[in-house]
Amino acid sequence: MLYLDLAMRSGAATMLILLAFLLWRAPIGTEGRLSIFAVACTEIAHLMINSPLPLNLPSVLQHNLIILTALTPNAITWLLVTIFLDRPRRRWPWLVASSFVSVSYYVNLVAPELGVPCLLFATCLYCALLVLAIWTSPDDMVECRCRARPGFAIAISGLSLGLTG
Repeated sequence: MLYLDLAMRSGAATMLILLAFLLWRAPIGTEGRLSIFAVACTEIAHLMINSPLPLNLPSVLQHNLIILTALTPNAITWLLVTIFLDRPRRRWPWLVASSFVSVSYYVNLVAPELGVPCLLFATCLYCALLVLAIWTSPDDMVECRCRARPGFAIAISGLSLGLTG
């Protein structure tokens, strides 16, 4: 069973790395590429930290992986606002809001006995991002991206809630 878990986690990490490198060559901006790479890195850290069997990692590495895992809401929000909002100055409030979710997620990972309502914060953030995706879709000039917005936002928000909660 240990080998099956290790194979599944390694395969998922490999797929994330390959997807990030494949999308790196796509005709998108640098900020889009970096946000995809950030999501891949935080997801790999999440896979390593949430192993069913305790990993005997050095404490410094384990703490750094926890910090990287806690940045998952920031990375996902950065990806979504990079896709949905064209003007960079309109992205900052969303990134600040996702920072609050990341801090609560970090506190939840390090000290779960404090009972920080991380899932509530994450639900509010991702529902607001879903509303943003639907609200700004009439302004989108790329037709295929306009049609895919709600489905993409729902899929990413569901994945994010599953990872953060």
